[in-house]
Amino acid sequence: MKKQLEIQPPIMPDTFSYKNPTELPKGVSMQKYPNIPIELLKESEAIEFGEMMRDEFIKHWKMKVRAKPV
Repeated sequence: MKKQLEIQPPIMPDTFSYKNPTELPKGVSMQKYPNIPIELLKESEAIEFGEMMRDEFIKHWKMKVRAKPV
């Protein structure tokens, strides 16, 4: 009997990095937070970040699949 592989969810980050921030959340400075804690995101920003993570994973996966020799 073949056992099906159970994939565990990835470890989620507690912070995120940014490029050239134009407007940081109140009380956040680049010196204090080289990476911004996720709890400072608004819900809409958290949703956008999650969608970006998904898109980046799929791009990474597609590169690996295409690079695989036949």
